[in-house]
Amino acid sequence: MPHTPILLATGNRDKQAEFRRLLDGLPFTPVTPVDAGLSGVPDEEGDTHEAIARDKAAQWSKAASMLAIASDGGLVVPALGPRWESRYTHRFAGPAASNDERLRRLLELMRPCHDEERRASWVEALAIAHSGRILASWELSGGTGYLDEQPPAGPLPEFWVFSVWRFPQFGATYSQLTDVQRESIDDHWGRLRRLVRRFLTSIYVRSDNPCTQGTRSGLISATMTATAPLESRPLTSTATAPDSIESVQELLRGQGYVADRALAVPIFLAMRLQRPLFLEGEAGVGKTEIARALSAALDTPLIRLQCYEGLDINHAVYEWNHPRQLLEIRLMEASGDIDRDSATSGLFSERFLIKRPLLQAIDAAHDRAPVLLIDELDRADEEFEGFLLEMLADFQITIPELGVFKAAHPPVVIITSNRTREVHDALKRRCLYYWIDYPDFQKEMQIISSRLPDAPRRLAEQVTGFVQELRETELYKIPGISETLDWTSALLALNARELEPEVIDDTLGLMLKYQDDIEQVRGEPVRAMLERSRNRGSRRGGRRG
Repeated sequence: MPHTPILLATGNRDKQAEFRRLLDGLPFTPVTPVDAGLSGVPDEEGDTHEAIARDKAAQWSKAASMLAIASDGGLVVPALGPRWESRYTHRFAGPAASNDERLRRLLELMRPCHDEERRASWVEALAIAHSGRILASWELSGGTGYLDEQPPAGPLPEFWVFSVWRFPQFGATYSQLTDVQRESIDDHWGRLRRLVRRFLTSIYVRSDNPCTQGTRSGLISATMTATAPLESRPLTSTATAPDSIESVQELLRGQGYVADRALAVPIFLAMRLQRPLFLEGEAGVGKTEIARALSAALDTPLIRLQCYEGLDINHAVYEWNHPRQLLEIRLMEASGDIDRDSATSGLFSERFLIKRPLLQAIDAAHDRAPVLLIDELDRADEEFEGFLLEMLADFQITIPELGVFKAAHPPVVIITSNRTREVHDALKRRCLYYWIDYPDFQKEMQIISSRLPDAPRRLAEQVTGFVQELRETELYKIPGISETLDWTSALLALNARELEPEVIDDTLGLMLKYQDDIEQVRGEPVRAMLERSRNRGSRRGGRRG
């Protein structure tokens, strides 16, 4: 496969070497600014390292009209507070200062600091762009070392601060570390290398695809495009959207979902402004159910992308049906009527395309906006968020063999997370955010009455009180509203009319999913909680502070 040129968007030779290491073994040809006939340095005025890296990548890629990779990083020195800003590490003491002068000034600032006060870490951001459009970006921290008290002997490296950023466990500064030692400190470049390589590999068009043979950049035509920031996208279709916050509550109530005004507001705004709604909360509090209820209330399809570790573009966006293509080729060979051009266009037509959830959600065949549920995003790898950033910007995807697929009716997007890891700020900034907490007594009673209208009121009150009490116990996994509903259904199936300690002990497995938790509350603790719950009243749900 012909290699795709990629601009190493920096004049720093040390950083160019790091970029080459990132790309080693991949089908890309590194091009330096000098090779491309470019000069000058882009502005570095972003508020974060990631913003600066994205600006660099966009500017360099536009100037070179090719794929570009850029980064920005800096040293984080907590002890210096406002006297040190990591974004200005490379320009510390002014743009005209020499590296020797920068180092001398830093050591002067650090002179009053001793021992743990001399701790320092590194943050690095990296971005990939093409022709001014950002394809992906990341920002992360690496290992923690300590700043030396004296300058080194000999000339300084281009990353001057690396000459005094020491790792005592190895008796060496960062610039002296071996590859193995850098890997052992969770080095920022090592982590970026894994993220970038997985990203580029996952979106690069397959080498056996005849439509990309001889092309210069199969990568770019296969990625999701973004032509306007999400914030400026005009509202195009609100025919089915509720016209008030109260209408949202009424729609959801009709599907058995109890939503207070605090939750109804972001749902209403997400639909009116066509912004994704990012919902976080513990498992079982009703995040996923919002998407189901909206889909049913609006009488529109629900398209669900269940996230998991290793999720990539082939499973999230599209892939070609290779077995059907091979069968078609065999049929062409058998008939003896093969024209290369017509065969290629026929094999890579829409009838051989397997549309995955993200592509399904923007299918122009929809006569109204579907609901797209991106469930448990925190389970997916960080680089997958890069796909979403671009897709959610304009709700369009480019497939090199077929062209641009753009949503006629942009979907209502619900993204959920159980917060097993932090989702990147870049994605959160593009969404409306809401945290769904465990319901209080009154709301949980309403939910039970709405979803299980056959449940006797006395039983519903006792169940709600006991579950509220159980949530204030120190457990490995406390029950959510889904467990409350499951338990109530089981009690109805057992013809229980009120709670008794024995029936609670027999059915604990419907609420608690870990044996240690069950053993902790079974027996006398159940009786004590049941007694307390009978006088619980309407105290707020969740654990005690």
